[in-house]
Amino acid sequence: MRYGSHQLKIYRKRSHLVITFFVILLPLVFIAVFSRVAGVSTNEVYLDLAASFFRIVVAYVFASILAVLFGIFLGQGKVGGFFLPLFDVLQSFPSFALLPLFTLWFGLGNIAAILFLIITIIWPILFSVVSSIHLVRKDLSEAAYIFGARGAKKFFSFTLPLTFPGFITGSIVGLGEGWDAIVGAEILGISPGIGNFLNTAAQHNNIPILAFGITALLLAVFSINKILLLPLLKKSHEYFHE
Repeated sequence: MRYGSHQLKIYRKRSHLVITFFVILLPLVFIAVFSRVAGVSTNEVYLDLAASFFRIVVAYVFASILAVLFGIFLGQGKVGGFFLPLFDVLQSFPSFALLPLFTLWFGLGNIAAILFLIITIIWPILFSVVSSIHLVRKDLSEAAYIFGARGAKKFFSFTLPLTFPGFITGSIVGLGEGWDAIVGAEILGISPGIGNFLNTAAQHNNIPILAFGITALLLAVFSINKILLLPLLKKSHEYFHE
């Protein structure tokens, strides 16, 4: 591996950028056209999607930072080995059981939703990071030490880059679970959000609007995966083999 010399270029051809542009437009055009046909406020759908997306992004940032730091700690040394089974048990705890507690403390708003999402997203990232560190060959660690990688230098130049493949893989799984969680939380009462939109349509037995909302959500998630996560996953595989 050549740490420090990598440039994160996930789009290498102009055609990839063109495809990405159309993928970005896909959910936006679908929502604009279908909402006019169905008589739904386009701004309302955009607002609901934006609210859900905002919660996902904020929670993902905090969950990622915590997951990488804890993952590096748990992936190295005897102390990490002692705490790892405890974290393994904690990830098995159903996160939805904490949602009533968060809403009791913070109300049906963004804080409760974001805390709930952090608890949901963090585990796949954390354990993927731990796995990445465990897969490192011992000779690479020894080589880094010989070439003066110690303390903060070792952390930023050697250990942190090692987490990249596991981080991306865990992010894809974690964000998938995050979308499930936020839709469920919004259906239970946190609003605005796409889950609240779907719940309202279901309560009014409006199947076309419900199908429209589900399709819009699927297209939005697909666009995010296609634009960012899948190219990063491919790059992480190349990075690991280098």
